[in-house]
Amino acid sequence: RTNARIQAEGGKYNVDYFDWIEGVPRKNHEHPHGCIRKWFSPINIVYYKDGQEYKGTPPGMYSITYDPVGINKENKEITHKHSHNSIKVWMNPCQYNNFKTALVCAYYGRTEKLEEADRICYLLARYYNCIGTTGVEINRGETISNFTKWKALKYLMKDAVEVWDTTIKGATVSHYGINMSGEAKKLEGLRLLKEMLYTEIGTDEAGNIIRMFHTIYDYQSIVELKKWNNIGNFDRVSEMILRGVQWRNSNIEAAKELATRKKVIDKNNNHILTRDWF
Repeated sequence: RTNARIQAEGGKYNVDYFDWIEGVPRKNHEHPHGCIRKWFSPINIVYYKDGQEYKGTPPGMYSITYDPVGINKENKEITHKHSHNSIKVWMNPCQYNNFKTALVCAYYGRTEKLEEADRICYLLARYYNCIGTTGVEINRGETISNFTKWKALKYLMKDAVEVWDTTIKGATVSHYGINMSGEAKKLEGLRLLKEMLYTEIGTDEAGNIIRMFHTIYDYQSIVELKKWNNIGNFDRVSEMILRGVQWRNSNIEAAKELATRKKVIDKNNNHILTRDWF
C-alpha cells in the first residue's frame, strides 16, 4: 500500500507510514524508519520452465542487495551517525530491458527491530520473485536465522566464492549470504563496484554513452557515491558493493555457459525464421 492509501484509511504519520529519507546523511527531523520507493513493478509475462508454461515473474529476473544493521535500537536512540538498513532491487539484463540492468525499487531506513527490516527484504524478494538472487551481507544481523524461521532460504543467494578465489574450477559448497569480512574483500568489493558503475551498457538517441550508474534512479545513492570516503558511514555504498559482487559473479557464470555452448544443428535445414521457437 502507498503512503497516500494508508493515510486515507486512517493511518497515523510516523506510526503507520513514513516518508522517504532524503538527507545524505539523514537529517535530524527525518524519521529513521524510512519507506520503500518503487520505480518499476515486477514484469508479468508468460514463460516456460521444465516444459511447463507459467505466467508471472520468472525467477532470477530480479536481484536484491541488502546491507543490514547489527543491533536493535529504539527510534529515540537513533541518530544520523548510526548505521541504517539499505535494500535495493535490481532488474538483471535480459531481453525485456534491452539487456540493460536497472534499479527498480529501494528501501533505506532503520527499524527498531532487526526482524522488521529483514521482513521488508523478504517481502520484496517474494514480490519480485528473487529466488536464489537475494544477496545479503552476513557478518552482522540475524537475516539468515529469520529467513530460516520463515522457511524462505530459497530466496537467499549463496556466497560467490569464485569472485574471491579465481583458482576454483569445480563445484564448491558455499553458505547463504555474502561474507565481506576482511580488508582485502572490502577493497576488492570497491574495485568491483567502480568497474560496474562505469561499465558502458549502450547509447541514447543522441549517441551519448549510457553507463550503468545512469540506471540508478535513487538520487540519494548517487549523492552518497560522490561523498564516499574511507572513514565515513556509507550504508548505501556498502550495499551497492554487493551488487558489484553479483555483477562479477554473473560475468563468471556467463563465461562458463559460453565455454560449454553446443552448436545447434538443424537436420531439416530450415531457415532460422521458420524454425519452432520452443
